[in-house]
Amino acid sequence: MNSKLLAFILLLNLSGWTFSAGQEGPQPAALLKTAFEAERLAGAKKVSGALLEGLREQLQSEMKRGDLENSNQINTLIEQVESQLEQLEAGTIETITLLPADESTLPEVTLDLVTRHHTWLSEGLSKLRKKHLSIMLSNQTAHLANGDLAEANVIAEQIALMRAVEEESVERSKESGELVLLDDEHREKWKQEKGEWTFRASRLVGEGDSKIGFHHPLEPPFVLAWRHEVKKGQRPRVYVEDFTIQNFGYDFELTLFPKPANPQTFPYQRDRAIDVEFVVEHDFVELWIEGERLERRAATMPKTISVIFFSGGDGFSPGITEFSKVVVRPGSRKESSGL
Repeated sequence: MNSKLLAFILLLNLSGWTFSAGQEGPQPAALLKTAFEAERLAGAKKVSGALLEGLREQLQSEMKRGDLENSNQINTLIEQVESQLEQLEAGTIETITLLPADESTLPEVTLDLVTRHHTWLSEGLSKLRKKHLSIMLSNQTAHLANGDLAEANVIAEQIALMRAVEEESVERSKESGELVLLDDEHREKWKQEKGEWTFRASRLVGEGDSKIGFHHPLEPPFVLAWRHEVKKGQRPRVYVEDFTIQNFGYDFELTLFPKPANPQTFPYQRDRAIDVEFVVEHDFVELWIEGERLERRAATMPKTISVIFFSGGDGFSPGITEFSKVVVRPGSRKESSGL
């Protein structure tokens, strides 16, 4: 991690959410609402301002290197953050969404800045809501004790609204139980078997004759989805029980093994990302690539699958493969699902 990224992280930690203590005594509902809004906007502005400073430093670095493509991408992000900061100043924005259209093309250190910004913004807003919920509940109790039923009812409405927003935020982050395998919280579940593996800003890169397992119990039905990009060689692999998603023979074509008599294949090439979904039901599996079903096959799957393996290459073709957007979605595949 370079010095600029460390400085940005330090700045975020120092300049983010302050969570000032509430005043003593029962406060009017209008004042409680105003206090929350003021703290919400102030915290968001500070965290986003820190991101803006980090992006501007990244832009200067890329321009000095003469990288026009990266410079233009970062400049687009800067314009987005500047626009959103203007909305924060005007008090017309609830939260910030900053993921670019194709974040896989961003410089690694820039993607790390954006990812950390989103994480801290989301966590900061959640902590702030929980803190103010506690303040509101205390004030509601105090108003009831003072016989002010009208004010207590207004605060009750505010509490219900804030709880609904927090619950919706939690649901969005979980996405109906979606398991994001490359999140930091799951890092200890990855066990390296062989080769070299590197975690890079929501990516996992396997190099050489490489294999790594994600150890976590999964119960069918579920959908394992990922994006992979072959950088070198030609033999990426994903293993789910007796099935392997891999290249076909010596060709740059993906298919499902064990190989049937007339295998269905999907062509791929180096330095081009491919979105893959592997559907695991109790009595069948399906392979979907780029939103199209390649194959459906009858199968008797175990009640629990304890490990999924990934490979960046094998002994014949010890290449480099980058995996990203690796998720498990519980339940059957829906047509609306995607990466």
